[in-house]
Amino acid sequence: MKPIMTNMTQPALPDAINGVKSTLTIKLKTTGEKERIGARIEAVMHNGSKVDSIFMYNTQYGYQPHANGCDGHWYYTPTYNSEHWKPEIFVTVTPRGLPADASVVELGTFTYYSPEGVPGVSTPLRVRAPFDPRVELNMREALLASWEDYASKRRVYSHKISLDLPDENVSYWRVSFTVAPGTILFKKPWTACTHNEDTGEIELTWSAADRKTSSERREIDFQLLSSSINYNPALAKLNTLQGHYIIG
Repeated sequence: MKPIMTNMTQPALPDAINGVKSTLTIKLKTTGEKERIGARIEAVMHNGSKVDSIFMYNTQYGYQPHANGCDGHWYYTPTYNSEHWKPEIFVTVTPRGLPADASVVELGTFTYYSPEGVPGVSTPLRVRAPFDPRVELNMREALLASWEDYASKRRVYSHKISLDLPDENVSYWRVSFTVAPGTILFKKPWTACTHNEDTGEIELTWSAADRKTSSERREIDFQLLSSSINYNPALAKLNTLQGHYIIG
């Protein structure tokens, strides 16, 4: 028997974030005839994304989640005021595995099935991935020296971080690491810096006055003053060292 559903499309691409619900609007086109009991539309998801709900206005509620916890179905049920498919159906999904490059990502497929179970028209379920301008920063760290500071009766650790940056158009970069409680910056670096004494995180940042100016200074020297005069091997290496930069 000729299927009632002739086309389905998703005209708009919502911006999406991993783990955050997003609602997709699907346009439906039919022959205009009454649908038969047993017809359904099925959403099959990819890569850990899941369907949270499927909804159609002014119809008998027909959503059923799949037992796999990811897919979902909408079963057509005629009512006294609704014997036809409505022009729109709304699919709420939770995306997973999105990249950070603003690309269009297919989360799954949305397919019409006749009452006999024959697949018909289909459309991909798509979102636009978020854009993260941050690029991971490759770095090398070295302990230059360590000595006793007799004035404070504490030990100094002299460090250097070398940055692997592009030659030009770097507008910002950030480096961070954590230190033990009681450790402070003894000699501060040439960069802007902050020290959160509650978490132990030290943050070093640089931002270009002219966004097209390259960052030529690629080495950061600084000294840490520990809470003890005894040598602590843990302070010879910067804990949780990480960083990123932004182009443009």
